Amino acid sequence: MVDSIKFKDLFSSLPTAVFVLGLKTGTKVIGCTVSSIISLDVEGDQKILFTLGKDSSFGALISNDNTISVNLLSFNQIPEAIHFSKVSRNELSDSLFTWNTHQDSIHLEGCETFLTCKLNKKITTESNTIVLLDVIKIELSKKTKPLIYMNRSFNPFF
Repeated sequence: MVDSIKFKDLFSSLPTAVFVLGLKTGTKVIGCTVSSIISLDVEGDQKILFTLGKDSSFGALISNDNTISVNLLSFNQIPEAIHFSKVSRNELSDSLFTWNTHQDSIHLEGCETFLTCKLNKKITTESNTIVLLDVIKIELSKKTKPLIYMNRSFNPFF
């Protein structure tokens, strides 16, 4: 078996954009940080893929009934990145930050860009849930630079 620390050290040295997923549950919007999103363009049908822990509360809420917001954080959103990466399974309240809710989409205030998505498929493995989303809409702002995660710290885009 591969040493998990070496594995994490290797992949933490690669820069990756920081995303916060958002979805509405009742009157609340909750969020979850992900830093490894894969884009797929299958014959003009855009999809994205990411993984969450098998026991993720956020992952359990993703269903065909939800619209999922995928928010690319801007370089000045380090507090948001830290908050959403540390929210425990029992703390789903995200009232510290502003979510803009529209009839057909939601997004985190101040994000660089956001995608509106719908669930295509969830696959549960021994330790993870692989989530495949269909991209319905993209809102590009490009007003700032994206936040990246590299060498176990958040950095402005270089």
